[in-house]
This record gives sequence, C-alpha cells and structure tokens, in this order.
Amino acid sequence: MYRVSPFTYWIAGVMNTALGNTPVKCSKTELLPFMPFGNVTCGEYMAPYMKVAGGYLVDPTSTLECQYCKMNNTNAYLGSMNALDLSRWQNFGIFWVYNIVNIAITIFLYWFVRVPKKEGNILLHPARWFSFWKKNDKVYSDVLVAKLESDDSV
Repeated sequence: MYRVSPFTYWIAGVMNTALGNTPVKCSKTELLPFMPFGNVTCGEYMAPYMKVAGGYLVDPTSTLECQYCKMNNTNAYLGSMNALDLSRWQNFGIFWVYNIVNIAITIFLYWFVRVPKKEGNILLHPARWFSFWKKNDKVYSDVLVAKLESDDSV
C-alpha cells in the first residue's frame, strides 16, 4: 500500500539526495568480530565475500581478529529501500503527477457538483438526481397508501 502514497516517492528522493554516496563508519557495537581460518589475513579471507556483499574491514592486514562492517557507504541501505540514484527523477515525476491529477480531479468534481449548468440534461445536474428519486418515492408511497386504504381486508 505504501506505493500508492506520493510521500513514498518524495521521501525516497530526499533520502537519496541527502544520504547518497556517503561513507559509513560503523561503531564498535556494529562491528562483527571473527577469527580468520588458516594463516591468512583478514583481507585475503574476506575478499571474495566483500566483492559480492560489500562492506569493509577495520584492519585488513590483521591475522588475529577481524572486525567487519557490512556497509561501506549509504547506497547499500538506500538500495534496500529502492531509493537509488537511478530512480531520483522517476520518483520526482511520480510525486508531481500524483499531485497534479488530484488537483485536476478536485477542480472537476467542484465544477460538476457546485457550478450551475444549463437546464436540460439531468446527468449534468447531480442535485437533480436526488430530487428525481424523492419524487418517485413520493409517488410510490402515495400509490401504496391509496391501495391500502381501498383494500378492505387490511
């Protein structure tokens, strides 16, 4: 449902502009500590994984304890929210088209319901729709009352 709201696209554009391509520095509580297997450095051990998943090592030359942060820039986070740099103008356009269409519909409905129109076509007079039904209901109820009054069995 969040795709229906124009604010989804507006927030994505604002976040992309404000946070895009910004380097990330993880705090000590966000770092993942682990020991590399064998007699290799942290950089050699994690190179294939970081090529696919991204992130960075605090000390890639260490052989004792590695500290890994899963994000090296904000684009990884923005990508998980579909707020990438590629969709910035698309989001901007969707936001404005949504607002312009809503304004146009509001103006049309105001004109349709409130602005006086020439006599004739009942379809152009929404206020007459209800008066038409009231007249028919009155006629129907009058006929029903007359029938009940003439019926002796009731």
